[in-house]
Amino acid sequence: MMRKLFPLFFIPLFFSINSWAQKEKPSETKDKDLKIKFSGFIQASYQYGEKDAQLFVGEANTNKDEKFSRFGIRRGRVKVAVSKGIAQAVFQANLDFKKVSVIDLFFKINDPWLNAFHLHIGKFLYPFGNPIDNASARRANPERPLLTSLLFPQDRDLGVMLSFRMPSSSPLHFFSFQAGLFKGLSNERHRFVPKDFMTRIALDKQLAPFVRLKLGASFFLGTVQSRTAYMFEIKDKEFKKSNNTKHINKNLYRSYFEIDAETLFSSILGKTTLRGQWIFGKQPSYFNSFASENKADNSLSRYIRPFQGGYVLLKQSFGKIPLEGVFKYDWIDPNISLKGKTAKTQMGSSSDLMQHTLGGGLIYHITNNLKLTAYFEHFVNEKSIGFKDFNNLEKDRFLLYLQYAF
Repeated sequence: MMRKLFPLFFIPLFFSINSWAQKEKPSETKDKDLKIKFSGFIQASYQYGEKDAQLFVGEANTNKDEKFSRFGIRRGRVKVAVSKGIAQAVFQANLDFKKVSVIDLFFKINDPWLNAFHLHIGKFLYPFGNPIDNASARRANPERPLLTSLLFPQDRDLGVMLSFRMPSSSPLHFFSFQAGLFKGLSNERHRFVPKDFMTRIALDKQLAPFVRLKLGASFFLGTVQSRTAYMFEIKDKEFKKSNNTKHINKNLYRSYFEIDAETLFSSILGKTTLRGQWIFGKQPSYFNSFASENKADNSLSRYIRPFQGGYVLLKQSFGKIPLEGVFKYDWIDPNISLKGKTAKTQMGSSSDLMQHTLGGGLIYHITNNLKLTAYFEHFVNEKSIGFKDFNNLEKDRFLLYLQYAF
């Protein structure tokens, strides 16, 4: 009961602070160097899905024989950024009807000489992939790409990161670099698990007055723990089981490589954005799940899968008409060594089978702060033998988002 009422406590507090601020007379010693910026957004959403669809608001479907729909608030974000001198502090929270959760909580220190090196400490966005994929208010498609959401259940973590980018006046401004150590998925309860490492290099160059090119590459190295003596690895294109007590509490490496590109250009039709990403690597997960797990299961053995996947996205505006069209194709191959027709005989599961997603929609910019997004996704699973339930999944969904940003 207290959790449900907790967000309501902020309402009288906000008005009390606001009232006090209006009554308070300006101080003669006002700090002119102190800058405070408030921002945020709210997303209301109606969603409709087939019987096996995953929707992002409301409860899961309880009747697996029928299609279903949900309505709710997808995100409600409030962000405060305070800067003075060479330091900046950022706080961002997500509010819903049940709880208030911290999204960002970090401070950044800028070097006072070049203003090129920046040190981040706290909880902040991962430096992996195109940053816009993780910017909930700016994405062309409403949700994160399927593969990155499976590899990184949360797109933020507690850590320390050093970044480099010269000021906009420098000829080297097009180059940026980031590297950091993060708490990691499995470090919550086991202090001796090494920290996750992540790094990214990016180029952002205006090639011509109407053409802009962005290139990036990222690398992630993290760990999860094996809790049993059994472990399964791919050998001769099938899973082979090894039994060794040394596997118990052994750190298994999650290694991901990422390449992305984006081009933006203007024409008679309007502004065109073409963006793509490819990720490959090794993923230690469970038999019936490819996703990275937040907590290790003492009763389940690890399956190490070589994987690859990515997406291609096209966004097109239409001159002065406040409308944008979006088309996206993404795919994920959780195990490049196993194929649908033989996966079962190779000791695989439906988690080893390939998935394709075709998505498209329209974005209507009602005002500078208000936009409406209608988006439809069609899912296609790899044909397989021995996985009847996987073959018959019906996961198509329609997402309607109304967003107000301030």
